[in-house]
Amino acid sequence: MPRNRSFIRKDVVFHVGNRTNNREWFDMPMPLVWQLATDLLYFTSRAFNLEVQAFVLMNNHFHMLVRAPDINLPEAMLYFQRELSKSIGRELGRINHVFGGRYTATYIDSLGYQDAVYKY
Repeated sequence: MPRNRSFIRKDVVFHVGNRTNNREWFDMPMPLVWQLATDLLYFTSRAFNLEVQAFVLMNNHFHMLVRAPDINLPEAMLYFQRELSKSIGRELGRINHVFGGRYTATYIDSLGYQDAVYKY
């Protein structure tokens, strides 16, 4: 279920992230996870008009800096995580979800915070 739309503003950059289920590592080579995630992120950014400023994929989670001018971040993230989970599941022959729950999204309310997230 998407989050409350009133949380999203079109003029704000968000720090978005999520972890895998039980903080387990992706059970496949990271270059393959990277390819699946970046291909899907590219498609999602085009389909939902997202402005992705940065994306990092770790062994069991991801972070991104993103702006949603069409105020549709909840729908875009629901799509991204669902489809990434399906793609990873197909590669592994896995039927369960990959991510442990909803994504987190936080307003970037200062340049210092944005710099810290970007450096991470």
